[in-house]
Amino acid sequence: MCLVPDTIFSNLMKRALPFLLGAFTSLLLVFCGTTPGSRTTVASSPNIQATAASPLNSQTIAKGKRLILFPFTGGNSADGVSIVSGLTRQQVFLDVFNDVTLVTQNTIDAMNFAKRFQQNSGIIDTDTIFELGKELKASNAITGYITRLGEQNLVIVSLMDVESLMQIAGDYRTYNTIDEISVLIPDIAKNLAAAVTRDTGDLPGLSVPPFNISGDVNQNDSMALTQILLCDLANFGSYAVLPRADKELNKIPGKGRAADFVLDGHVELRGPNLTKFATDVYYRDGRFKEGFKEEYTDFSQGFLLMPKLAAKLSGAGGVGLPVGFVRVEGGTFQMGSDNGALDEKPIHSVTVKSFSMAKYPVTQKEWSEVMGTTVRQQRDMADKSWALIGEGDNYPMYYVSWNEAVEYCNKRSLMEGLTPAYEDSGNAIACDWNANGYRLPTEAEWEYAAKGGNKDDTVFEYSGSNNVDAVGWYKGNSGGNTHPVGMKAPNSLGLYDMSGNVWEWCWDRYGGYSNSAQNDPRGASSGSSRVLRGGSWLNDAKDFRSACRNGDKPSYRYNDIGFRLVRN
Repeated sequence: MCLVPDTIFSNLMKRALPFLLGAFTSLLLVFCGTTPGSRTTVASSPNIQATAASPLNSQTIAKGKRLILFPFTGGNSADGVSIVSGLTRQQVFLDVFNDVTLVTQNTIDAMNFAKRFQQNSGIIDTDTIFELGKELKASNAITGYITRLGEQNLVIVSLMDVESLMQIAGDYRTYNTIDEISVLIPDIAKNLAAAVTRDTGDLPGLSVPPFNISGDVNQNDSMALTQILLCDLANFGSYAVLPRADKELNKIPGKGRAADFVLDGHVELRGPNLTKFATDVYYRDGRFKEGFKEEYTDFSQGFLLMPKLAAKLSGAGGVGLPVGFVRVEGGTFQMGSDNGALDEKPIHSVTVKSFSMAKYPVTQKEWSEVMGTTVRQQRDMADKSWALIGEGDNYPMYYVSWNEAVEYCNKRSLMEGLTPAYEDSGNAIACDWNANGYRLPTEAEWEYAAKGGNKDDTVFEYSGSNNVDAVGWYKGNSGGNTHPVGMKAPNSLGLYDMSGNVWEWCWDRYGGYSNSAQNDPRGASSGSSRVLRGGSWLNDAKDFRSACRNGDKPSYRYNDIGFRLVRN
C-alpha cells in the first residue's frame, strides 16, 4: 500500500500477516588466497586429458572448468614466454579453474594445428584456437599478441570461451622492459578471471573479423587494432563478442553462436603520414546499422581510437556498461502523482544524472555467490516459522534487510575490483556518490527508470504498461509466490520486474516531498525508515504504480522485499 508517513506501521502489520518465504544457493568468489588442490599442468601430448583436481576451496567460481594458455604470438618471443608463464602461475586462476594448462608448441605440432596456427599468427582463429581448445577439453583459453607501439611494447591478452566460441574479456598494456610487465601480470589475471562467470546469454552477438587493409598499412598494426577492439568490446559487456578469422563465417550460421550484427573494419594508408580508419556495422540481414570514421597520423593514435569505438558501439558513452545492466540516460521528469496517496504529492520536477541499472532484481544465485547464504538461511534469521515463496537461482532474493543490501553492494564491488560506494562510520552509513562500485538507486533514480527515463513520451500507470498483468506479478496473478525474474514484459529501457514480484530497497530515508525543483535528490535528512518501491507478489495492483511509495526499517527482513543495483 502506498503510505503517508504515519501509516508505515499499519502497513507493516498488513504485510506481516502472510508470514512466507525463502531460497538460495551457496558461496564463492574472492580472487586471493591459496588453493593447494588446484593444479597447473603442461600440455605436451595430443592425447592430454583434463587433470583431475582435488576439491577446491569455497572461493571457486568456475568449478569443473579447465583453462588453457597458448604461446603468445607476434613480437618479442622471450617476453611472450615470460608473460604466459607468469599468467599460468597466478593463484587467481587456480582459485577459479580445476586445471590450468600451458599448451606447448609440441602439442600444436602433434595435433596438426601448426600450419594454421602459424598462418594465422596473432589472429584469434575460430578454426584453430577453439578447435584445439575443444580437443584439449578446455572450457576457456587465453591467447596473447605482442607488438610495438611507438617506442614501447604492447601486449594484448584475450580470454576466450571455448564452448561458445566467444571472447569474454581482454587486457592490454604497454611496457618498456619485461620487469615492468611482470609486476602487472597479477592485475591482468585478476581482470580476466573476474569475467569467467559472465552471463552473455541475453546479449546480442557481434561478429568481428580482422580489419581489411589497403595501401602500405602494416598488417601487424591492423591486427593489433582488431585485438584491442575485441578486448574493449568484451569488457564493456554490451555484446556477446564473436571473433572471426574469416569474414565469410559471418554469413554462415552454425560456426558457434550466430551473429546479430557484423562489424566490417578497414584501415587505409593515405599518403606517408595519414591513415584512415573506418568501421561499418550491419544487421545480420545486411541492413546498415551505424558507422565510425577517424583519421590518424601514427599507430599510437589509432590505438587510442579503439576504446572510443567500443564505447560508441556499446552505447556506453565512454563508461563501461556492466553485464546485465542497461544505460539510463539522465534527464528531467515529473516525480510523484496526483492520483495516489498523500505521500506522492506534490508533483515536482526532478533532474537526475545518467547511471546504469540492473535489468533484474538481485537473484538468489547472485546473492549466494557474494554473501554465502541461501534464502532459507535468510528466512531463519528473520523467523523460522515464516514460509518460503519461491526458491531457485533465477528467483529474486528476498528476506534481505536494507543494511544487508548495502553490505552486498560493497562486497560485490570489492570482488570485481571496484571502489565500494558505502562507508560505515559506526554511527551512520554514508555513500560516496563518485565511487564506481555497486549501490542502491535513489528513490528519484528508481522512479525515473520505472517511468522509462527519457525513452518514454507516455507515462504509464505501471512500469512499461497500463496493463498490470503484462508487466508484473501481484496479488491477482502471483498464486501467492515470487516468480523467476524477467518473466513479464520489460519497460522501454529493458528493465524487468520494476512493477511487482518484490519490493525494492532504495537509498533514501523515507520522508515527504518538496514543492521545489530538485537535482539528484537523495531523500530526507533524517528518519528511521528507508524507501521501498515497486510493489510485490503480495500487493494489490494499486501498489504497483511507478509513483507509489513505501518504507520500512533498515533492519527489517520480509518475504516480499528485495533490491536492485545501480552504478554510476
